[in-house]
Amino acid sequence: MIDVSKVSKLIGTLKHDDKQVRIRAVEELIQIGKPAIPVLTETLLQDKSSQVRSIAASALGKIGDPTAVPVLEKALRDKSKGVYVNVAKALRKIGTPEAIEAVEKFDMEEINEAMRSIQGKGNLVRVYE
Repeated sequence: MIDVSKVSKLIGTLKHDDKQVRIRAVEELIQIGKPAIPVLTETLLQDKSSQVRSIAASALGKIGDPTAVPVLEKALRDKSKGVYVNVAKALRKIGTPEAIEAVEKFDMEEINEAMRSIQGKGNLVRVYE
């Protein structure tokens, strides 16, 4: 059974000024699973830190629920290459026809270029695979 007070606390923690605190909250939300999807999708679309948004996208992919596909598709337009790549990975991991189609709508070369850029810069974005 999901501890509603824990989810509520984590939701509040996502507004914390320290991005490391927000990252830990997202990691805990992964453990909660499907009930955390609304919080993770809001974080993906609204958090000011691209690192937190990237982790939220990865978390949604790890949870793997197709209800996240519309928000992930919207997040493909994120200006951060790290977020963009993690959103594409999450959609592929979910793997429904709709998720795959969402990724295929975007230029795969751009995704590959973004991945090379991240690897080349030694970006420390943590990816959950």
